[in-house]
Parts: sequence; C-alpha cells; structure tokens
Amino acid sequence: YKTNFSRNICATFKKSNTFINARYSASALEQKMLALSLAHAQRSEGKIVAHLPVNQVRKLMQKDYKSFYAALKVAGINLSRIQFMTEDQSTHSWRIDNLFKNVTSKEGNFTAVFNEDFERDIFSLQSNYTILELPTLLRFEHTATIRLYETIKSRCFYPKYYSGTKDGKYVIEINLDELKVLM
Repeated sequence: YKTNFSRNICATFKKSNTFINARYSASALEQKMLALSLAHAQRSEGKIVAHLPVNQVRKLMQKDYKSFYAALKVAGINLSRIQFMTEDQSTHSWRIDNLFKNVTSKEGNFTAVFNEDFERDIFSLQSNYTILELPTLLRFEHTATIRLYETIKSRCFYPKYYSGTKDGKYVIEINLDELKVLM
C-alpha cells in the first residue's frame, strides 16, 4: 500500500458523537491514532480500513519517543480492545462490540480494520457527529486535553448544552461530576 499521506492528510474530519461520548480508556497516542484512523478510513474489498504510513504518523505526533514503533505496538494492542456497548432500556437488551477487527503494523504501515457494525458511525454521518480539526487534536499531549476538546466541540451547537454567548463566545456548562466521568 503506497500513498502520499502527508499531502492527503485531512484538516478536519467527522467523529460520531457516539464515539466522543463513549466511556473508554485510551492514552493520548491511542486517541490520536483513533482520530487518524477515522479520518482516513476507506472502504476496501468489503472492509473498512485505514492505512497510515508509520514514519509520517510519527512526524505528525510532534513528540519524541524513545521507540515510536514500541509505543505504536502498545497503542495498537489497546486500540484493538476498544469496545462500545449499545443498550435498549425498553427491552433490557445490550450488545458489546469491538471497534476494530484487527490492528497491524507491517512494512512501515499501520493498518486498522474497523468492525463493519460501525459503518454508520464512520461513513454515514448525517447527524449526531462533530467536526474536529485534526491538526489541533494532534498537538495535544494529554489524554484529558483531547477528551475535553472533543467534548466541548461536540456541545457547541446543541441547545441543551449551550448556555448563550458572552462577548461573542460560546458558553457551555458541564457539571463537574459529569466532566470527571468523561475524563
């Protein structure tokens, strides 16, 4: 798989609010790799796949790693474990699915194969999504900063979270207990 990734890097991408509001534990690198994977996901041979050249991804991270490949391996292991639960309170039913079928690094490429059950949350986003700026997200160094950025951006346009404007800026109120759970 060959591509000019640096020329094709997305400035913005849509992220399902289902993913933003989900409760899961992920390091900053894992969250960045998830964002890059979502931004570059494509349909290929009946699968949802993101191919990311490792050397170019390392440059985008703007952080020195003793061994980026070792850090990426740990991130891949943890990304492969991300699960989302859907629940229907009225029927007392629930379902848990892994977001990724598999995550690999081979011949200098990081490849993430998404579970097809999440296709609507990756490609068919007509509502309930947030547009995030990838260069902004990639600059953050801490897990909580990334989660806070996504949470605030996801609430900018929803009246139930929007408390008005002050000096032309959004005012968003988040309960401290809710914020702790999100972080």
